[in-house]
Amino acid sequence: MSELEAKQGRKHRERRRKKPTIAERYVSDTTEESRNEIAVKVVEMRINSSGSKPMSWRRIREKLGLKHDEFHKVIRPSEGYREAVIQRIKKLRAQDGGWEYSGKLEVLTGIKLTEEEGKRKPGGGERRRDNVVMVRVDEGDLNRIDELVESGQFNSRSEATAFLISEGITAKQEMFDKIAEKISQIQNLKTELGAMIAEDTKPSETAD
Repeated sequence: MSELEAKQGRKHRERRRKKPTIAERYVSDTTEESRNEIAVKVVEMRINSSGSKPMSWRRIREKLGLKHDEFHKVIRPSEGYREAVIQRIKKLRAQDGGWEYSGKLEVLTGIKLTEEEGKRKPGGGERRRDNVVMVRVDEGDLNRIDELVESGQFNSRSEATAFLISEGITAKQEMFDKIAEKISQIQNLKTELGAMIAEDTKPSETAD
């Protein structure tokens, strides 16, 4: 290789090194304020108020029209995103009935929260699982449960199963409302029937 070719090669490599990356161009073309606004939107889509399965990172990125590096190398690692996560969790936990995520917050948010930032709301807001239900499932359902655990969203089969039960009840809420109404009607009929039988079997009063 001639000295001229070597010199041209060095210049070419220098130009390539100096070319800004997608992430760098995105930062230079946007303001911190606008990026923080996007971070808030990301958090609102990712952390839903029901505490159930979150929207995937890919779907969020596509809905916002962001490129992979713009989303994962600029928005998610930013302080604006971290602050939006903390404020979102605080707001949801302060609402009536509180809020708690059934899986790992670190997986949900994509960041490592401190103990203070990630702790539950004192005195409430957490759904306790103190009741034990023994169930048998087939191989296919067990595989789906194990997939949820392997995804990192849940710590155990118990957590994953409890999540699926809760989601199923929520999805069929209209049916459960109708069942509750019918049960109430049945209870009322039982009460009326009991009163009627008691009245009919009551000893009759005879005059002296």
